[in-house]
Amino acid sequence: MAEMMKKAVIFDLDGTLSDSIHSIKYSGDRTMERFGYGPFSEEQYKYFVGDGAANLVRRALSAGGDTELIHFEEAYALYREIFRENCMYRVRPYDGIPELLAALKAQGETMEVTGDTAENYYAMGDMVKDYRIYLSTMYIGEEVAVFRLAEGKKADDVKAMCQQRIQDLKDSFDGYLPEEYAAVEENAVVLASGDVVAMVTGTKEGVAAAKEVFEKALG
Repeated sequence: MAEMMKKAVIFDLDGTLSDSIHSIKYSGDRTMERFGYGPFSEEQYKYFVGDGAANLVRRALSAGGDTELIHFEEAYALYREIFRENCMYRVRPYDGIPELLAALKAQGETMEVTGDTAENYYAMGDMVKDYRIYLSTMYIGEEVAVFRLAEGKKADDVKAMCQQRIQDLKDSFDGYLPEEYAAVEENAVVLASGDVVAMVTGTKEGVAAAKEVFEKALG
């Protein structure tokens, strides 16, 4: 049988590559505290998670006593805000994951992470009407994000959002993965042309190539 050709390796993130239960519990408990519920145990949060943040909030509210979900809309918005600011709280890879990803990267494999992480990492709000984001794994400082502004919105605001994402990436690697920290610190760029803003980070060569493509496409 001919050897199967791998074109890409795709991972889920939370609970697959990373142990993120601490960040979920921290954000969930802070949210529920607003309504007089919780705190809940990690075991309870392992039941709450599994099919999106909205259902996590519903289950936590129900466990706290709000079985009619009267506070759902407010609680869901608050949870997303808190989690966006604390999504890396005590997050660490499962044993063996950094070595696995390093081996795949060394083999030249294309890797991508699935999930609803883009909106957690970029506080887009109503500034953006369309976007495309390549999120590498959280242990590799390679990322490409392209945003098209919503009507009437300012490029400077989206550029500031991208700069915050760059800072978040640096913070996630600081004291943990020094090579990836340095790559983000030295190579990350934010580009803008008309109603399009882009952020690119990665190797020096990769960022230069992406910048060239952006400039040729949009001038």
